[in-house]
Amino acid sequence: MARAMLTPDVKHGGDRKSEKAKSSLLAELETVSASYVSMARFVLRHDEALAQSVMSGAVTLNAAHEAAKADADAKESAAHPAPGHRARRRAAGASQSGQGRAAKN
Repeated sequence: MARAMLTPDVKHGGDRKSEKAKSSLLAELETVSASYVSMARFVLRHDEALAQSVMSGAVTLNAAHEAAKADADAKESAAHPAPGHRARRRAAGASQSGQGRAAKN
């Protein structure tokens, strides 16, 4: 998580002086798996408080990643309902209104 916080997003270019300042700490963190850094960045982007909980040791990175992923999936599905959802509702409404017309005729 510390490495993800130091370099939250991969960027190109940048300030060479700040890169040199970070290099000593990054050298210590080089042994961290790229997949853990990726998971930590995901948590950091989606829930900074949860990332702080990982840093303090209150929550494991795996648990935080799963929670952040579930939250992101829930937000995504709420923003974009399943395709065909409205079509099914319209079809159900059409069949009900068609039954009403048949009864009138």
